[in-house]
This record gives sequence, structure tokens and C-alpha cells, in this order.
Amino acid sequence: MATLIPHVLPCLRDHNSKIALSALEILELLVTRVAETTLRSYFKLLWVSIVERLGDNKLPVREKAVDVVVEISVVLDIPMILEKLKVCMQHKNWRTREQSLHAVWRCLERHNLFKEKKDVLLDDVSDEEGCKKLAGRCSKAPNSDTALPFLSQGIRSVRERLCEQVIDLRSSVSREACQAIQMLANTLRDDFNGHAEYCLGNLLKATYVTIQVISTAADTTVRSMIESTNSGYVRVIPK
Repeated sequence: MATLIPHVLPCLRDHNSKIALSALEILELLVTRVAETTLRSYFKLLWVSIVERLGDNKLPVREKAVDVVVEISVVLDIPMILEKLKVCMQHKNWRTREQSLHAVWRCLERHNLFKEKKDVLLDDVSDEEGCKKLAGRCSKAPNSDTALPFLSQGIRSVRERLCEQVIDLRSSVSREACQAIQMLANTLRDDFNGHAEYCLGNLLKATYVTIQVISTAADTTVRSMIESTNSGYVRVIPK
């Protein structure tokens, strides 16, 4: 089986998404069936191609690339894979950043390491799309009672930038930021209390912006934030 790897690798870089997807499916099977030394010998070339596919335009290709990363983590050192994924969180392609978060989460789940490696997961979350996806995964996780406090802790490093984007006059940027805050508030619910005061100032400013897309998004987010709690936000908007 090891002899197949060098023949499959070029297909990973094919511009046809169906070919790339098939190559990933084959690799998912191969990586768990070859010797660790064999996989290490091809790892550098393999990883470059996988990172490229983590940012692919086609969702099935991106998801299959994550599956391959998880299988590689089973054969090789999980700390090394997490470090590689941490670098991917700074990638210029937002799809790569998003899928690297998914991959880290999946690897931690696979190896039952969520509590031990939580900082690796949360340290470099740097965009609103990643925050939304991560919030969705945390809320659906079987161990969500454990995961949500870590999510609340992790977004401290990005909340200032996120709030600045709320009052950005580019409507698409502002709307995305509002949606990210709304998702986080609905996911964290009362645990969002510590972040509310940082967000509400700019959200309220945005409701007065003459660009309707921005003001409507901000207004909807404020209402959603209030509705997501049992007692409101004690410091700023008690119920």
C-alpha cells in the first residue's frame, strides 16, 4: 500500500475537485495502513497538499481534508499535528482557518485531549467566521458543559477586534461581526455576561448608522443578546 502514496499525491493538487476528493478518500484509508516511518517520509509533501485542500472552494473536499488530518494524527505525534494546525489558523485563506479549527477540535475529540489542549484550540482564533463555527461546535458537543467555559475564555483575545468591526462602515464586515456576536451570545447565554459590556457600546452606536444593513444587524444582535439570557446583563442591561 505504501507504494500508492507517491502516485496519489499529485492527484491531491488536481484542479478538478472530484479527483482531489477521491485522492483524499484514498489517503484516508492509506495513512492508517502504512508504517509510521513511511508516512513520515512523505509527510512534508503530503501536508502542503492537505493545507491547500483545507482551503478548497468545495466543502466536501475541505471536510475530507479534515478527515485525513485526523487519521494522520492517529499515526504520527498528536502534538506535532496540533502545532501544524496552529500555523494554519493564521493562513490568509479564511476557509483554511475555519477548517483548521475543525481539525483541531476533531483531533482533540479523537484523542480525548480537549481539557489538556484547550489553549491550542483557542489561542489563535482570529476571525468572526471561525468564532461562529467554533461556537456551533461547542454548543453541539457531548461535553458542552465543559467546552463552553473554555470558549468564553478563548474569545477574550478577539472580542476587541470583533467589536471594532461592528462599526466598520463596510456593511458586509459589520453584518458578519454582528452575526458572530449573536452566535456567541446565543451559544454562551449567561456565560456571555463578561463580554456583553465590550460589545454593547459599539452595537448601540451601529444602530444609529444611516446604512440600513448595519443598523438592522446591530439592532437584531442587541435584541438577540438580551433574549439569550435568563436575567439580562447585570452590568449594562438587566432584565
